Amino acid sequence: MAFPHTKDRAVQTLYQSPNELLELYKYLNFDFEQQAGLQASVPFKAGKWLDSRLTLLGLWMRQKNSDFYDLPFDRHRLLGIAMLNNTITLSRKPDLRLTVDGRLQGRAIQGIYDIPALGNLSATLRYTFLDGNAVLTAWCRDILQTAMPCPQIRYGRQWATNNYSSFRSVGLSFAWKFGGYKEKKREEVDTSRFR
Repeated sequence: MAFPHTKDRAVQTLYQSPNELLELYKYLNFDFEQQAGLQASVPFKAGKWLDSRLTLLGLWMRQKNSDFYDLPFDRHRLLGIAMLNNTITLSRKPDLRLTVDGRLQGRAIQGIYDIPALGNLSATLRYTFLDGNAVLTAWCRDILQTAMPCPQIRYGRQWATNNYSSFRSVGLSFAWKFGGYKEKKREEVDTSRFR
């Protein structure tokens, strides 16, 4: 368990001017930010084909700013995060492995912003060949296009919604390991004067 207390925490937030049609995005120093959390990690293996890890995180967060324009705030939120990482060995010869990673996060806060729940699902297929010297990797990130939150403000007279898009990305990479590297032999350090 950890309990960090950060004084003068600089965080970007939005303020809508009451006098004109103007949105101000600024980094402001809050009075403080506090967090307390617990984390549990559970590894799981099934034979030689599945290697998984489930990580659960429970977090309490509090942010306070007594000098935020005309809207001082003292907000707190409980949130949960769950991550599941899986490596599936499809074949040993040839060496073919699939990695599937998922993450879910509950609602959070950032100043007067409310950050909605979000998730991410990604997969990587890795083929290693030529005695481990060549690696061909295909990957897809944010498969369900849910990794980017669309924060909103419903606080006092402030009313705003930011619409951001999540983008799925795919890629293919090839790596070659050049052999023949030999580490140089070095002399032992003389420590006799420390005795």
